Amino acid sequence: MENRDVRTFIKVVELNNFTKAASELGYSQTAVSAQIRKLEDELGRPLFDRVGKSIHLTSAGKTFLPYAHKMIRAEEEAVSCLDEDGDLKGELVIGASSSIAARLIPQVARPFINRYPNVNLSVKVVDSYHALSHRMKLGELDLTVDIYRGESVGEESVSLVSDKLKMVFISSPDNPICRKSSVSIEEFVKEPIIISDKEGDYTEFLIRTLKNEGYELKPILEISSVTAIIDFVKDDAGVAYVPYYMAAKDLEDGGLAQIDMDFPDSGLTIYLACNKDRWMNPQMRAFKRVMEEVLEEESE
Repeated sequence: MENRDVRTFIKVVELNNFTKAASELGYSQTAVSAQIRKLEDELGRPLFDRVGKSIHLTSAGKTFLPYAHKMIRAEEEAVSCLDEDGDLKGELVIGASSSIAARLIPQVARPFINRYPNVNLSVKVVDSYHALSHRMKLGELDLTVDIYRGESVGEESVSLVSDKLKMVFISSPDNPICRKSSVSIEEFVKEPIIISDKEGDYTEFLIRTLKNEGYELKPILEISSVTAIIDFVKDDAGVAYVPYYMAAKDLEDGGLAQIDMDFPDSGLTIYLACNKDRWMNPQMRAFKRVMEEVLEEESE
């Protein structure tokens, strides 16, 4: 079984189309069909159901897919291991939620790319913890960066880097609430509040904490994008409770202001994680080192 054929199989699955896969890989459609038939002959099972112009993975294809990813990763890891003393090369795929991919990952990616320009870094946006875990288990993701409560990243994963998630209450600099030396919860809930509907951990914490204090959160807007929430707040459309890393640049530039509130710690943590059964290749170890350096600099 040739890895070239396995790569072709993965590309066909990814694009769900033989013609598109052939075009992207630089093969003819006939060559791609031949490679897939060869794989099917070697495995003794059809990998795709072909109905008209549509294709669908068979049960055998679905079973083989995670092993196909593992075969390609094993090849890349073997090459990386032998080349570790030279210039770092290869591919690294990171999975992260949209807000982390928008603001936190670039802080790590920039120095990583500068230091390791021959590593092909890819960031996949996945706004679901379960989807992140599943795709990492399948071998589609090398590492994940996400927010978790407590000290666990799940049974299938192991934590490589962790950092306490700092949260902030923000408003427009034009909102009088930001000029108060201390804002009570009662004053805060009277403001037009904008919340995220996908970054559930800290939104749920905010709602629960306010409820424990006897207040019901009645947001004027729920929106999945934290970047959009920040834009609304900058336009003085409301106030919000967001991770500090999302608002840091605008707070420094004066586009946002921090609301001074005495509020409990969220107990949330940002983790860099990998599959517990995965060998840490040089690219993964390099990303881990750079992320540790970035987080250490921010904490100083």
